[in-house]
Amino acid sequence: MLRPRVGHIQFINCLPLYYGLVQNNVLLDVELVKGTPTELNKWLLEGKLDISPISSIEYCRNYKDLMLMPNLAVAADGEVKSILFISKVPIEEMDGRLVALSNTSATSQALTRIILRDKYGLAPKYFMIFPSAWANARSCFPSRTQRATSRTAHWRLMTGRGSWTSMAAAPRRHRQAPSAAA
Repeated sequence: MLRPRVGHIQFINCLPLYYGLVQNNVLLDVELVKGTPTELNKWLLEGKLDISPISSIEYCRNYKDLMLMPNLAVAADGEVKSILFISKVPIEEMDGRLVALSNTSATSQALTRIILRDKYGLAPKYFMIFPSAWANARSCFPSRTQRATSRTAHWRLMTGRGSWTSMAAAPRRHRQAPSAAA
């Protein structure tokens, strides 16, 4: 008999999901597949997992092919600092500069792009990295940020959740798209 393949992210904010599996004696009945959010997104969409946490942005992109579990989410109402944006230069100087996006989180990639574009009117050049690489700025998780800021004290921090909350509550400013005739 095949056991269901269940995705698991080894981040502290997913501990309640794992704890539920342990408390309900489910671990022996499933194949627990560990990975980063980006890996689990890919494997779920490829059919390599039967059930898994998925990044909110990937759910939005693929909602027709997926089903959400009712009343179950890894979410917070308030500042949690689970995704941080750090920069060597003031945010206003980021237009056209390199920004490294962590290859582990599709949602942090999307939020970084949206916040820099819609809140700050910036169009940096993006590329994907392992969280330990360097660029003018990057989006990453706190453990990586602590190491980066301890080596480079002048980096500036911007939290994704705080910027998104303040931006979502404010009136929308959209950049004018170039016309087809131009």
